[in-house]
Amino acid sequence: MGLATAADLTERGYSVEVYEALDVGNQQGGSGGVGRIFRLTYAEPEAVKVLTDTARLWTQLEGRLGEALRSQTGGIDYGDDELIGKFADALTACDVPFDLVDEAEARATWPDLELDGRILVQADGALIHSERVLTALVAYLRAHDVPINEQTSVTSLVLSSGAVELVAGGERKEFSQVVVCAGGATNVLCAGIIDLPPVRVTQEFTLTFDCEPAGEPFPVACDYRRPPIPGESYFWLPSAPGRMKVGAFATGIAVETSQADSAECPPDLEAVLRSYASETFAGGGELAGAEIAPCSYDFSPDEWFFARSAAEGRVIAAGGFSGHGFKFVPYVADCLARAVVSNGAEMPTGLPWSPS
Repeated sequence: MGLATAADLTERGYSVEVYEALDVGNQQGGSGGVGRIFRLTYAEPEAVKVLTDTARLWTQLEGRLGEALRSQTGGIDYGDDELIGKFADALTACDVPFDLVDEAEARATWPDLELDGRILVQADGALIHSERVLTALVAYLRAHDVPINEQTSVTSLVLSSGAVELVAGGERKEFSQVVVCAGGATNVLCAGIIDLPPVRVTQEFTLTFDCEPAGEPFPVACDYRRPPIPGESYFWLPSAPGRMKVGAFATGIAVETSQADSAECPPDLEAVLRSYASETFAGGGELAGAEIAPCSYDFSPDEWFFARSAAEGRVIAAGGFSGHGFKFVPYVADCLARAVVSNGAEMPTGLPWSPS
């Protein structure tokens, strides 16, 4: 979110500098591996409308960066017929086409998948090449002489007369405005400046493994059956060529921000992921080349995004992006850039921004 906002502001003619406590694309970010899901299937028509606009912004960003950032795979949602009905209603309200198929129809397209119940198929589902996005944003910023300070932890923000003093790497520097998109550290950095919603940081894990489809290429997918351990749902997507990634949403344990990426995958979670992947993709057989990867999420109370400003827009903080945020990257960047340009007067509202 920070890199994309910096690129948006650079395009608008602003002088920008970026600070990253670790390296760009580190494992403390929200999700692991090289891919993320883009989909339009949400239960709220407002979110569907935002995502149709976001698809256009992705196309603009690809033009700006000179890089194809997505692969059209189509997307499927299944596992909870009531929720699938809400998705269908929201898509219909926004004139977005989709199909509802049963298991037999789905198996004719993807004979090696084990699916359940009504399956919603939506053609706009896509794989976002997340590492390519990060690399292209960094290249764009460096081509425009934007400093990217990696391994440089910002330790404090101090409001001064007409400016913000930033302390990072033992040095002090003043800026006219600062945007904070630092995951679980956002609340720490903005304490005493902005009253932000509480954030719960969790250590999450995903499983990747070798898998080649026997029929059509695999789509991106969300499976809303609940895992047999505390959690909300499953998701899966093509990862690197010949690889799949599977995760169970919101199954991680709460950790301090400083502890993210330090825990071992709980054995029961790894067993759940391996069992689910085996049943879904391998007919219950063994998985080849299976690997567990860590990541961290920062959850807002309602799992939507938040954005707040202080001191006449000199400090703008945003967060709560984990889990489903990457698909919104150019939209969030546009919203935060507008907030900067308007000195905090034009803050984002409406879904997917938290109403609280």
